[in-house]
Amino acid sequence: MPTLDDLPREVLYEILSHLSPVSASVPSLCRHAFSALFLSSRSLHSAVESYSLHLLTKLSLAFPSSPRARLKAPYTRTYLRHAHMRCRFCDRRTRCVARVFNDVRCCRRCDTRWEGVTMTDARAEWRLGRDELLARCRWGTYMVHSVRATMLLEEDVMALARERHGDLDAWIEKRTDKWKERYRVRKEARDKRQRLRDRDAAA
Repeated sequence: MPTLDDLPREVLYEILSHLSPVSASVPSLCRHAFSALFLSSRSLHSAVESYSLHLLTKLSLAFPSSPRARLKAPYTRTYLRHAHMRCRFCDRRTRCVARVFNDVRCCRRCDTRWEGVTMTDARAEWRLGRDELLARCRWGTYMVHSVRATMLLEEDVMALARERHGDLDAWIEKRTDKWKERYRVRKEARDKRQRLRDRDAAA
């Protein structure tokens, strides 16, 4: 029966490429898949070390000034430590994570690549339910003034709004007309009460 050790190195590298991202939510690097494979067998140890060296080489070429991307053995541990402490996109040292994707190590500058919308704004602007938004959209949490807020991916919210309301421009125009009519009715009632008060005061 074939095993991982029997796979061609190119196929094994393709498998490792799906395991290489380091989640910022993992409390210990020992729980990363590379750490488990690193200790499984000699052939897998060699394959993981070789692939980690490949990743470190790419990092050192992409970010030559990065002090943590130097090629130090054991390469697997060097890569895991580096990926856990650095922004995935600019290699800047950071302890932050993306607001929408909380498992991605990302500095605040690079976090702007994902447009987000808060749960409060999504519910108020598009009339969508909280449970529906959490179930159908990609989201993450972040701290604002010591309060944990929910940030939703804007493109998912817009897709859900189109599915619910159809043509968004027409829906917004219809909603605006309702607001204007409601405002007109309230204003007429307010003016009528004011005229009655003025008449009573004059009497």
